[in-house]
Amino acid sequence: MKRKQYRIFTVFLLCIALLTVSAGADTGPKPRIGIQVQNAPQETYYLDLLVPDEKTGHLSDNLSWNRLERSSLDADIVDSLGKAAQGEDYGMKWHLAMLDGTNAPMTGSLQSEDDYFSFDYHGVPDTFRIVIATADGARLSRMQHRRLLQQSYIYDYSANAVQKQNVWYSYCGQFLSSLLPTLFLEGIMLFSFGFWNRRSILVFLGVNSATQLGLTLVTVLCAGVGVPFYRYLVFLPLELVITVVETLIYRKTLRCSRPKSHPVLYAVLANALSALTTFISVQRFFPWLVPW
Repeated sequence: MKRKQYRIFTVFLLCIALLTVSAGADTGPKPRIGIQVQNAPQETYYLDLLVPDEKTGHLSDNLSWNRLERSSLDADIVDSLGKAAQGEDYGMKWHLAMLDGTNAPMTGSLQSEDDYFSFDYHGVPDTFRIVIATADGARLSRMQHRRLLQQSYIYDYSANAVQKQNVWYSYCGQFLSSLLPTLFLEGIMLFSFGFWNRRSILVFLGVNSATQLGLTLVTVLCAGVGVPFYRYLVFLPLELVITVVETLIYRKTLRCSRPKSHPVLYAVLANALSALTTFISVQRFFPWLVPW
């Protein structure tokens, strides 16, 4: 009886942790743009993304979404950003993603202590220009096209040149951002259910590595061909398939000394929880695993 209560209590704590991680905790990996600035200005500067004007009557207020007060920003630098967004270029009009907003919410910041900027969530643009502004003016990069769900760039401010991150770094980062939270949460549950022996651990590591690799490959493919509503049309059905496959494998392979172990219940609960955590960015909790 005590063991059953312990398992229920563990699942309850994990649910509480998930609910308090972020208001944006919905299903599926999210788009991300990471920018490492080299030879950054010595004075205070802001970095924003210029995006093509979106055909909508309402843009998400990304300053409020990120709890940034407009009144706390340097007025001269904000003015420089605003001037950079005026007019037309590449035959289109532009606006600022953080200061003006995007169709869907986007997380990010205008400043960084280590010259690294990350823009995440559903409002991340596919086409953009990097703009860095100081009180004396602004500098714009050439137009960039994001081809991957999560892609990183190096922006050399002095040369005004952009280098895309090696595609394999992006793939590995995306794989780890799904695998690590999954191993952490499902590993805690594996222990609480009593499947903590060499055989069970090896099965657990092998199955999760294989399924998360498959999930990453499908995500990369869908991002490359531009599948709309990926998180609903692809991610959820794929997670259901993964849950069924893991349930069948665990039912045959997981064993422990307890007389009443529940590999099927474990597989269902563990996959339900891990599916809700794939939005977690590996850079947030394991920054040493990704170069930039």
